[in-house]
Amino acid sequence: MSRPNRGPRLLWRPEKRSYYIVWFDNGRRRIRSARTRELREAETALARFIGSSHQVNGPREPQDVSVAEALNLYLEHHASKATDPARIAYAVDALLPFWALKSLADITPSTCDRYARSRGKSPGTIRRELSTLTAAQNFLVKDRRLTQAIPVPLPAKPEPKDRWLTIHEAARLLNAARHGGRDTRQYLPLFVMLGLYPGARKEAIL
Repeated sequence: MSRPNRGPRLLWRPEKRSYYIVWFDNGRRRIRSARTRELREAETALARFIGSSHQVNGPREPQDVSVAEALNLYLEHHASKATDPARIAYAVDALLPFWALKSLADITPSTCDRYARSRGKSPGTIRRELSTLTAAQNFLVKDRRLTQAIPVPLPAKPEPKDRWLTIHEAARLLNAARHGGRDTRQYLPLFVMLGLYPGARKEAIL
């Protein structure tokens, strides 16, 4: 009985001091060099490989898809269309050092807790970063690349910060924007005023 096709994944070979891409084709194990010892470069090579003709047809099981692959596909095919692609890219950069060589099936409460401890950031930051794992999986399910999404445990949503600038603080901020020196951008005072009065988000103001 032939082995089922498994998704391509990265393998570190210490004797070669390089990453390799491993996958199964009709039950046979295939391997090729990613030609790099740098993890991020190997992840890029893996994403390109997956987008080529070597891609396994049909949706795959979570245990057969690495987190690095899911995040790279999400970045390549969806993030550019999102409202804030830079924010997604920052989250992916934070996630990859811990999750890159794990599969989606490795997403559990304990691994998410270990990730949070390794990051040492606020619960709100951890929540935003881990939410990217959910978004990436949902994209792959919708795109018929993944059979199902693994639930991602998130920290509790932090309480909103009810803090507003006083009139004196707002005046000081605007004055600093107007007289910040010759390196100050000319549009900065207008930007500050649009932020103070309508309370608009940065993206809307820009």
